[in-house]
Amino acid sequence: MIKNVLIVNNDLGELQILDHFLGSQSGFLKIFTAVSHREGLQKMEKEEIDLVVVKIDRFEFGVARFISHCSKKRVGLKIIVLAGTQVPFFASIKKNPDVIVLELLADTNMLTSRVLTELAIEPGGFMQGVNLSSFLQMMELDNTSCLLKIEVKQAYGFLWIKNGMLVAAEQGNLKGKEAVLKMISWETATVYVNYAPFTRENEFAARLMPLILEGNRLTDDFEKRMIDKRESARYDLFLAIELFWGDRKYHCLLRDISMHGAYIEIEQKIERNEDIVLILASALLQVSCSVKGKIVYLAEKGAGVQFFLENSEQEQVIQMLIDSSRKVRGMKAVEALANKPCLGK
Repeated sequence: MIKNVLIVNNDLGELQILDHFLGSQSGFLKIFTAVSHREGLQKMEKEEIDLVVVKIDRFEFGVARFISHCSKKRVGLKIIVLAGTQVPFFASIKKNPDVIVLELLADTNMLTSRVLTELAIEPGGFMQGVNLSSFLQMMELDNTSCLLKIEVKQAYGFLWIKNGMLVAAEQGNLKGKEAVLKMISWETATVYVNYAPFTRENEFAARLMPLILEGNRLTDDFEKRMIDKRESARYDLFLAIELFWGDRKYHCLLRDISMHGAYIEIEQKIERNEDIVLILASALLQVSCSVKGKIVYLAEKGAGVQFFLENSEQEQVIQMLIDSSRKVRGMKAVEALANKPCLGK
């Protein structure tokens, strides 16, 4: 499942680099940051931390105490210390069996490898825009054993698969068959693969195909009931766009779109009810336009935007983007089935 990593570094620039770098390595990691030992201990009081990364580049009286407190918080908690060989207590901190000492940031790949190893994560890559039904069929045909994290805009869940058989599932408060059917109803998703052996007990042993068929049937029935209630249909679309908020410019990812609004993923913090401008541009379609909007709701990784369309040109561009989404729906899943980039175990 998700592993929580705490990074402690008093250099804010390095902290942000480590946060972004480690967070991008696996969908099974959640990164927490702190700029001081005190803030780090406060984070550990609030969150269940699975691993700590702390940088030491000079003598600090509180370091040994911080490491001691971390060890007491959770027995066996691994602490990766990034330290130069000239640090006075370099030898002493190595005596702690739960401490792993690496030499500063000479090799970020080594740090990533050690973090994933200690947390029993064996990443098998990820794919975006996947049709989950097609992907699960591939899992069953290949007799694959892995843990899958299935993620969409505002939700995620987990599937434990052993030799192509589904043995456990969780999505929010749902478990078992209900969780599986919920995730199958997600039209497209981002799928992260973890090949590390798992000890999850078999909650049920079910072939995937009957569940896929039942999930697709329930999804079709739901869409038929909802189609008359929607003001405008939403279409999945992966498109890099620009967002202007006051005098600030941000790059973000558009995840779905309708004639009345969109859902975007953005790394920067943004406030609800703020007025923004989006630049919707597609090099493939050779179209672009600017659209005024308002942030109407916030999610963990993004925000919902309401459009305020002012002319027919904007409507035409959005309609072209919607039409392109209709045409390519399912193509990424078909390509994934053909290439199988993250399988083979």
